Amino acid sequence: RSSDTAVSIKWQAPFYRVRIGPFATEQQAETVLEEARPTFPDAFVTPERVDAPS
Repeated sequence: RSSDTAVSIKWQAPFYRVRIGPFATEQQAETVLEEARPTFPDAFVTPERVDAPS
């Protein structure tokens, strides 16, 4: 994982939610997902709208 990729961890019972991103494309997210899969085997990509800074 690139050191400049944002990561947030939040407890939402009964799970921790680990978010990595944002990514410009779904393909970028899927690539990072495959890298994270050994540590987070149940991880999945969730689309989320992110507004670009103005």
